[in-house]
Amino acid sequence: MLTGKHEWRMVEEAILGVIGNIDKPGSPSGEARQAFHNLLHGRTREKLQAFRQNVLNVKLDDLKRVTETYLHPDKASTAVICNAATLDQKGNLGLDVINL
Repeated sequence: MLTGKHEWRMVEEAILGVIGNIDKPGSPSGEARQAFHNLLHGRTREKLQAFRQNVLNVKLDDLKRVTETYLHPDKASTAVICNAATLDQKGNLGLDVINL
């Protein structure tokens, strides 16, 4: 993200993808469930609209700033969740195996 050249078109497509997920219509029961969870967690229509507007206002410099601030490879974690058959087939990939 920090060293490569990124076209605005790609950022715009990502933003539109996020907005598409926010705005996609749901089934009546899904809409009711979403409204319940929004109410339960204090997400008012105004807060949701402000979030949507903030997503629309994202610029490439914002993404670079977030990358510099939060995305450090030395602090990254990797987790793979799979069944035992897949683990036997693929090996443990050098990861610690924890059975749940």
